[in-house]
Amino acid sequence: MKDLNLSISQEGIRLLKEMIGQELVSVRYAKFGSGNIVFQKVELTTPHGKYLIDNDVGWFEDFCSGPDDLPCLSFKKLPDGKNPFAHRSSEEIITDEIGEKITDILILQDEANVFDGEKYLQKMESSEGIILVMDKAQYGFFKENMWLDEELVLCKGRNAMDGLESLKDHFDIFGYPFRAKCKRVVLSLKDGTEREVERAEEIGERPEEEIG
Repeated sequence: MKDLNLSISQEGIRLLKEMIGQELVSVRYAKFGSGNIVFQKVELTTPHGKYLIDNDVGWFEDFCSGPDDLPCLSFKKLPDGKNPFAHRSSEEIITDEIGEKITDILILQDEANVFDGEKYLQKMESSEGIILVMDKAQYGFFKENMWLDEELVLCKGRNAMDGLESLKDHFDIFGYPFRAKCKRVVLSLKDGTEREVERAEEIGERPEEEIG
């Protein structure tokens, strides 16, 4: 079984790096229910144009366990005049005016080595979030979970990662006999440094009706 790479593309990383040092003019998104959940897409505006964070669900046949519809984070530049919220009502759309310079962009990157019992199956690499670092605050956009859903969790504050669910909970997608050893790192696009922030092991549970 081949490895899965659900990371932001190299072109997306290049565009993100270009934003460092630019002013973040505004952030636009569509609210989804209550709390800090937004629907799939976030538009970022700088003096050099508009960009889109997109958490789109795709089909991956080589995923070893559970549904094969997995959210995949991407980053792209929007063509002039393109409105990513054309099919949403104006009441759903929120625009946060920022007006701060981006000093760094961090990528939340996860790696999971997946096993069937004790047998190694595959490695999954995935970009799980983008954090815009500014002098006064951080804006973070994180996948809500690892499967099926397109929603993003919007976190803002001095540390955008405060309040995120644990790595173990985030990878709670495996059923018996599958399990995964997971690692999470934060990658700085400004200087290329990588900082490990968490490790966890997720053991797939057998449904109660199959036990005993």
